Amino acid sequence: MGKNPSYMESIVILAPRELVFGIIEDDDFQKEWMEGYKEIKVLLKTEDLIGTEFEEIININNKEHCFQGRLLKYEKNHILKFSLKEKEIDLKVEYDIEQLERNKSVLIIKGWIETSLFTRFFLKYILKERLEKQLSKIKELSENEFKKHKGEIQKK
Repeated sequence: MGKNPSYMESIVILAPRELVFGIIEDDDFQKEWMEGYKEIKVLLKTEDLIGTEFEEIININNKEHCFQGRLLKYEKNHILKFSLKEKEIDLKVEYDIEQLERNKSVLIIKGWIETSLFTRFFLKYILKERLEKQLSKIKELSENEFKKHKGEIQKK
């Protein structure tokens, strides 16, 4: 994997990073923030989660894609990095949540494309559009959940 990501974007979210991470990690919330998300099936789960293998079904441009995935890095409430492969598509995506202040985080999304030059050029635009939508939706969901449960979260 190249050192520099093909895509990198960030957004400030007015919610604690634990809540933001929970939105990203939760299957029910994933259906809300990930466009075209259908389902995920864990094929092999490791004790520390790193190396866990899964199958993720995503609808992209009205076509169902079945990606083979592997969890590459997992730090609870901080980083989630995985690979997704399907035919000519080979992606790596990382969600990194940094705490800025008590109830303010920054979500950084990075994407690496490891395919032929033509496919990389095509995927870069699709990936950019999808990840930008994800950032906005994760922000919206996180901030709404934080407002809903603000009293409970602040007591912790």
